[in-house]
Amino acid sequence: MEIIIGRDQNTRQLNINKDGQTKLYGQPGSVPMDVSRNHASLQPMGAGRWQIKNLNDRNVTFVNGIAVESKIISENDRIELGNSHYLFRWDALQEPRVETVDIRPLEKVWDWYETTRLEMIESERKIQNNQKLASILSSCGILFFFVEGLGFLRFVLMGISILITLYFWYRGNNPNTSLNIKQNELAKEFRKKYICPNCGHYMRDPYDVLIQGDACPYCRRKYKK
Repeated sequence: MEIIIGRDQNTRQLNINKDGQTKLYGQPGSVPMDVSRNHASLQPMGAGRWQIKNLNDRNVTFVNGIAVESKIISENDRIELGNSHYLFRWDALQEPRVETVDIRPLEKVWDWYETTRLEMIESERKIQNNQKLASILSSCGILFFFVEGLGFLRFVLMGISILITLYFWYRGNNPNTSLNIKQNELAKEFRKKYICPNCGHYMRDPYDVLIQGDACPYCRRKYKK
């Protein structure tokens, strides 16, 4: 594994090329122009040792203040690039720490929401059936009024039909059991819980779609899956 260090042509930051992947280090404009784009290579030798080597005869590299062409060094040595003595910092080789956010608990929130929502839909279907039954019983009560020969019994049947009709009508229209209110309350509670643990934004996508992404669409924090 050979690491190439030098000056980025566009930003004048330290460019570190490792296994074909490049990384910029430091502030823009921080690397002097006398550091070439491919200034030196670092070859790991094991046991904390490296071989540093100039990649061009015109390049100048200093190890502990002494100009070298190639030398075995350690991370205790002071490395400077170019006649401007640009200080190479060893932490430039470290992989940047990637902050992640764990969105796995959102799966339980999504499952809870979907289960509750489907239960409400089933409950609404039953209430609609009850309302249909109430309409049928109401019609039967009216028919009993016109039936001859039943005498007082028809008034009893009419009364029973009316009571049952009122019961089912109450079940379907009582504000305390309104499914619309419950569904709105469920949606509000869901939006409070189904959020990015880092930035607190409501995550609109279903969990199976959400988990296919790599980062929060709002704060761009990487997902821990």
